[in-house]
Amino acid sequence: MWAKRLKSFPALQNKNYRIYIFGQFISVIGTWLQIVAQGWLVLQLSNSAFLIGLVAALATAPSLLFSLFGGVIVDRFPKKKVLFFTQSSSMVLALTLGILTLLNLATIPLICIMAFLMGTVNAVDAPARQAFVSELVNKEQLPSAIALNSGIFNAGRVVGPGLAGLLIALVGTGGAFISNGISYIAVIIALFFLNLPTSAPSLNTNPLQAIKNGVQYSFSHPAIRPLLLFTGMTSIFGW
Repeated sequence: MWAKRLKSFPALQNKNYRIYIFGQFISVIGTWLQIVAQGWLVLQLSNSAFLIGLVAALATAPSLLFSLFGGVIVDRFPKKKVLFFTQSSSMVLALTLGILTLLNLATIPLICIMAFLMGTVNAVDAPARQAFVSELVNKEQLPSAIALNSGIFNAGRVVGPGLAGLLIALVGTGGAFISNGISYIAVIIALFFLNLPTSAPSLNTNPLQAIKNGVQYSFSHPAIRPLLLFTGMTSIFGW
């Protein structure tokens, strides 16, 4: 059975990818713990639908504002080191919010600040994770790696909220935040055990020019342009 799975998903033949995807799956589940617990905590503190939406907006706005700059950062530094930094930062933020919540020190302004900071870290982490896959597998394995990445994201989106509800009932929102912080350890350990050749980062010295070139290329490419438009419509009106 295992041999058939390896044949169906060539990326699983790659030891580095197997290590990485396991850690990533744990982390994705933890991220959904954070999202659900964060909304529930805001509801408990304020009973305001507007504030729930505001915190959610502050968590996602950095992706809109800073992701292009995040992509430039990922091009300039080794992706493995970038992921070490972003995953460690997210872990510290999640644990901090969890401890403050357990001590009954969490307030709406504090939650807003923490949500924005985690979103800012994610603006660098997301492009790093997506680009990192191409360094883990070869060209023939890449399509299956992309498919598996999508699969674990959606599996985490199914498992995470249900697990969040269970944890909130058992240990409260603070415990759910702590659990998310602990989940990042899985990715950090996975990154530590990855054996990868050192890749030379981009030496482009003008970040704004790099962003401009990337945007122009993307919207002039006949395949990439419609994909960006469809993704944008789904993100705005679906999410």
